[in-house]
Amino acid sequence: TKALGGRIPIKSDISRKLQKDVQSIVVEDVEFNLFPESYTLKIDMYLNLKEIIIHDSNFSMCSSFVLSNLPLLETLIVGDNSFNLGGGHTMAAAFSVTKCPSLRTITIGDSFRLFTSFELSGCDCGVL
Repeated sequence: TKALGGRIPIKSDISRKLQKDVQSIVVEDVEFNLFPESYTLKIDMYLNLKEIIIHDSNFSMCSSFVLSNLPLLETLIVGDNSFNLGGGHTMAAAFSVTKCPSLRTITIGDSFRLFTSFELSGCDCGVL
């Protein structure tokens, strides 16, 4: 990871657990596109995670994208042609980013075109 500036590229099955102290997730172009229809990409409770970068043409059949409980996440970048439900499927598809109070930058290219819901919230501000 030293050559990548501390970033950890995802080169194996994304469903495997990442180390809980990971600070950066980087998915290269067309790295993850061979998944069954209608699955959820959920990244939850990585307390040191600061950035997620998903390059072009990934997760085409993913029907839910969920980020939650990531207190240090500052940056989310998704390139083009990702999360596009195979280009023509019609089904409920959810984009959800919750409890990520440090999130400052979201950059999304031509992706999530057919998703049907969008949720974005920072934290449970009423809980002390």
